Amino acid sequence: MKVSFVTFLSIVLLFACGNPCDDVVCNNNGVCIEGICDCQMGYEGVNCDTESRTAFLGQWNSANFGCDGLLSPTSIQIAISSVSAAHIELIDIANPNFIMIGEIDASKLTIPSQQIDGLSVSGNGTLNSNELTLSLNFDGIQCGGLFMK
Repeated sequence: MKVSFVTFLSIVLLFACGNPCDDVVCNNNGVCIEGICDCQMGYEGVNCDTESRTAFLGQWNSANFGCDGLLSPTSIQIAISSVSAAHIELIDIANPNFIMIGEIDASKLTIPSQQIDGLSVSGNGTLNSNELTLSLNFDGIQCGGLFMK
C-alpha cells in the first residue's frame, strides 16, 4: 500500500498536536471547547470554579432610585438563593418580606416576571465593579437607579 507524503504528514500532525482539551479541567459542568472552558450559567473563570453571583452579594444603597421620576433613597440586600448557583435574592431592607428572585449571567441580572405581595415585578440590571444599575417594573410603573456597595 502506497501512502502519500501529505497523508503521512497529516497523520503525524494529528497525533503530535493532540487534543487541546486533554489537560483542561472544567468544573461545575463546564465543557472544554478548543482548550477553553465554556461555563454553565452561574459560573465563570478559567476552570468555571467561580460563582458569578459572588460579586453581587451584599448590601447595596441608592441615593437616586426612583419610580416615574420620584426619587427615594433605597437599600437592598442581595443574598444567595437556593434555586441554583445562577440565582440570587434581592431583599428590600425597608420591607424584608419583599424578596425578588433574580438570575445572574456573568455581569447581567435578569428578574423574571414574578408576583410579590400582589404586584407583578420584573426587571434587569448590570454590575460594573461596585456599581449596580437596576431597572424594575412594578405593575407597569418603571423604577430604576444606580446602587453602590
